[in-house]
Amino acid sequence: MSRTSTHMRPTSTRPHSPPRAAPERKAFSEVADAIAKPNLSGGGTVIASYSRLIEFAHRVRRALHELNTSTLTKVVLAEAATELAAVEKAEHVI
Repeated sequence: MSRTSTHMRPTSTRPHSPPRAAPERKAFSEVADAIAKPNLSGGGTVIASYSRLIEFAHRVRRALHELNTSTLTKVVLAEAATELAAVEKAEHVI
């Protein structure tokens, strides 16, 4: 999750940053779904997202899928929600 947070940070610390950050900021709402329902491999291929943030969320979930533990998945989802809320709160302060 720290790598996912790292990719969210430029958007939060520079809310008026170049247009490149806008799609990543819009992707915040998709993070929980990407963790809950990842793009799993099928026939040796995996669908990759154009959003780095969403792709990292899918990677996190694929790793969680391999570990097969619902408790850890719930903890990661809660942590992601906390991180996203902190970024959104920081945007209102800046």
